[in-house]
Amino acid sequence: MAADTYADACANRSCLRRWAPRSARYVYRRRGLTLTEAAISVILVATLLVGAVSVMGSVARAREFQGAQCRRVALAQALMAEVCQAHYVDPDVAGNFGTEFGEWGGTRSDFDDVDDYAGWSASPPQTKGGTDLTVYTGWTRQVAVHYVLSASPDTPDADDHGLKRITVTVTDDQGKQTQLVSLRSANGAFELAPEASATVVTWVGVELQIGEEDATRIGSAAVRLNYPIDGSGF
Repeated sequence: MAADTYADACANRSCLRRWAPRSARYVYRRRGLTLTEAAISVILVATLLVGAVSVMGSVARAREFQGAQCRRVALAQALMAEVCQAHYVDPDVAGNFGTEFGEWGGTRSDFDDVDDYAGWSASPPQTKGGTDLTVYTGWTRQVAVHYVLSASPDTPDADDHGLKRITVTVTDDQGKQTQLVSLRSANGAFELAPEASATVVTWVGVELQIGEEDATRIGSAAVRLNYPIDGSGF
């Protein structure tokens, strides 16, 4: 009886030895990624990464382009406002086109009529007082002034017909250009004399500066047509 019990026990242990390892392998075996699956994952991640970098690069370029465009427009508007507020003809020397004696080789602070700006150019752009805006190194700002026909403002003419066309061109360091065009009449609001003697405001400008360097200064301006009296607190 004891022998039979021992044989049965041995048989059971043999059974355990036969099935336990298989059961253990079935329960605890972990399956990893195959080489093919790993390669596919790497390809997918690389494709997504390239796409993301490309999108970020496009956004950065678009932002840079938009920023440069806004700066070109601001520089052009500031200079155009400055030109338009000047007299149609020089109040001291009539009949002359271009700069007069005392205005040659100076700054724009000496210009007092529209055609004084004809052919003016600066690189980098300058303030009215002649300070270089070195943050715009490689940029150019220039002005062209022409007599034009009243019936055809796009047609330049050698004679004065009471109308001048002003063109301000700003070119950035990448060669991109922005142009503003304005017409200045000899009989416009700028030439209307006040009814009484008074000092009036014809041009309003603002300048912003970062730090202590004058080169970081930039300005903008606007022309006033209603001529508020200077000191009126407008």
